[in-house]
Amino acid sequence: MNLTVKPKEKKDLAVEAKQGLDTALLNTKYHAIIIGNNSYKNLPKLKTAIADAKEVERVLKTQYGFETKLLLDATRNEILTTVNDFRKRLGSKTFMINIRSQFSNCRNGDC
Repeated sequence: MNLTVKPKEKKDLAVEAKQGLDTALLNTKYHAIIIGNNSYKNLPKLKTAIADAKEVERVLKTQYGFETKLLLDATRNEILTTVNDFRKRLGSKTFMINIRSQFSNCRNGDC
């Protein structure tokens, strides 16, 4: 799918369709599940995942008008339950993104 998403002055979402895009997506509410986990059972604790997730949520809400669900140090079960709840509540014609702040490249214990 090709979308260009830009913030507008009044905190509305502006979406420009690329060729071949289903235009029904342009009139859709946008939802995001944002997951920030600093703590893992068998890995070193992260320093910024929770703060990063909170900032992503703030930007999506205030600049793009997303409805969000923020999960912090969530368990596998909490994540799956939230995704399933979203699917049931929102239906198939809703655009949803899932953003996770997680391990990427830790060097010298600086995660």
